[in-house]
Amino acid sequence: MDLGNEQQNLTSNQPAQDSREKDLFKHKNYFFSILVITSAILLLIVIILFLSNQKQSINTSYRPKIATTHKTAISVTPTADMPAPTYTPVPGNFDVVVKQNSSCKSKDVNWFCKGDIYLTDSKSGQEIFYLTTDNVHVDSRVPKFINGNLFVIKRIGDTSQHFENGRYVDNPWTDELWLYDSQGNVRMLYSEKGLHYLSNEDASLVAVDKFNISEDKNKIDNMARIIPIKISEKELDIKINIDSCVTDPKLRRDMGWRCMNLQTWETKNTLWGDFCGMHDIKGCFWKVNVESGAISYYPVISGINRLEVLNTEKLMAVYSDRPVFLDESYQYYAASNTTYSIYLYNLQTKQSTLIDTFPSSFNPSFSGFSGKWVSPTQLVYSSPSGDKTYTLPANTNQ
Repeated sequence: MDLGNEQQNLTSNQPAQDSREKDLFKHKNYFFSILVITSAILLLIVIILFLSNQKQSINTSYRPKIATTHKTAISVTPTADMPAPTYTPVPGNFDVVVKQNSSCKSKDVNWFCKGDIYLTDSKSGQEIFYLTTDNVHVDSRVPKFINGNLFVIKRIGDTSQHFENGRYVDNPWTDELWLYDSQGNVRMLYSEKGLHYLSNEDASLVAVDKFNISEDKNKIDNMARIIPIKISEKELDIKINIDSCVTDPKLRRDMGWRCMNLQTWETKNTLWGDFCGMHDIKGCFWKVNVESGAISYYPVISGINRLEVLNTEKLMAVYSDRPVFLDESYQYYAASNTTYSIYLYNLQTKQSTLIDTFPSSFNPSFSGFSGKWVSPTQLVYSSPSGDKTYTLPANTNQ
């Protein structure tokens, strides 16, 4: 054997072998790099899905799962997101106090993402914890407890971005009226932006309407819905004819009406209301008999300022002739050493009767009047010298 030649052949083959090993190493690095990148991408996808699920869970942790927002009575089955509240029904009427639950903090002072509801005895002032629920709205439309039934308005969605003129039209939100009844049942009665409600004295009927949350500035909402608490009974839609209240369209426009206003239930089946608007003028009262569907209208003559404390039995209301002030200009009026008066207005005869006269510096309220009817014939009101009582004449015949 020629060792020299073999040595030479081995030496000549070495570069080729080294090249193959380098190629093999490059391929291994390439596949390894692909494996690492693929793993990183999969891990990133998993993280994104996890964070997305977490965000959805946070956003819906206190939102009821409701399939629709139709303006009809909807029975809602409690879910994991909205567990059935634990409460023991109690009879009677109570004042309601809402406190923010410590497990959920809200930035909006008018909305508690989770609220503890207490019933307050008006005589002793004692507070009794009743239940905890979600999305409680606590502006002027506070929860009411009537005849063992708790009514709560819930704000669902975002109202942080306001539409022009203070409306929230474009945001995906709504208000919901919920009932926690005297039998321990829970259901949503109505859903609408800016809704208002008014229960009759035994909570057998609830009237609801919506504030004018509308893109159409000239649109006036004139529909109210009567919802019976018993699911077996039918709801009733009531349309108030604005033209029958005030026939002059220019006068209606000048009053700036934008929506209906629920005033009071005179009896179990008789509902009173008027209209609200940009200016402090009522313009018209209306009365509905829910059983018969009959509607009565009581137009108010031009020039009458804001009418208050409606006496439905005697068809009387009170107003003052003090100018309406929307800014600090009231200070100049108060210092003018003039006087203004309050009057009794008869809705049927359209006659006004002087009640009292005050100095311009006396400012008991926005309208210049503060008082209430303590009986069908006696009105108690504030004056510079203290509370006074006005008694209707004996010959007042309504």
